[in-house]
Amino acid sequence: MGFKITLAGDQGSGKSTVARLLVEQTGAAYHSAGQTARDMAAEKGMDIAAFNLWTESHPEIDYEIDGRLVRLSDDPRDLIVDSRMAWRFVRGSFAVFLFADPVESARRILEAGRATETFSTLDDALSGVRRRRESEIKRYADLYGVNIKDPDNYDLSVDTTYASPAEVAAAILAAFADWQAGERQKRRLICPAHLSYPDDEPDHAALERHALSIELGRPLPPVTVSLCDGAYRVLRDPEVALAAAAAGLPHVPFVLSDAPLPEGVQFVKLENLTAC
Repeated sequence: MGFKITLAGDQGSGKSTVARLLVEQTGAAYHSAGQTARDMAAEKGMDIAAFNLWTESHPEIDYEIDGRLVRLSDDPRDLIVDSRMAWRFVRGSFAVFLFADPVESARRILEAGRATETFSTLDDALSGVRRRRESEIKRYADLYGVNIKDPDNYDLSVDTTYASPAEVAAAILAAFADWQAGERQKRRLICPAHLSYPDDEPDHAALERHALSIELGRPLPPVTVSLCDGAYRVLRDPEVALAAAAAGLPHVPFVLSDAPLPEGVQFVKLENLTAC
């Protein structure tokens, strides 16, 4: 039986592009549930956002698409599967979730100019992304009682906001190799430039220590991050991400925390950080 890598993620996160790279680099076959849905939408004269809203009252469409995923479990081929629900229905797969900043996602969609996703401005595309995301979250919660945004559904979550498709594909294949070797701890990777940092003096000894680890090829510890109102703020060990950014690494490992933000601390993006 061949391997299965499943890709889910935000609209505009680069799933199709990354999937094609994985197919090229592994020789696996490709299955796209998104393309199936876009073809169905086009047949009905709808854009994909309208089609998603329509399917909320027509669950038979999802059952048809997802039934195909179930059958892929017994497909003997190596497969790269691009689908929101493949993590649930394709047994024994390595499940990956791609995410990106909503504005960057909207920009990519606007530039792609797909016939089923027609937007005239960036604001229109951003609104469309949000509507589709809300529609899909509701639809799959109603159908299957799951939250497709829950990172615990996936073996690996990868930020694509400031990483190239090639860098994302490389991160997936590296984590997949570890997974095949028996390392089953869930991983999350974020771009250092996607984080907001405390605007205070970093620990320079820690910066040097992590820079040395990078130089020697040692794994970095995860950065502790809070996600609130769409912003990823570093709560602990910002020096890890700062060292990664200085070294030009596309990603740094992170863990999410529910801890409250510290009082009196101002958080700024990497390009606005004054204390280095």
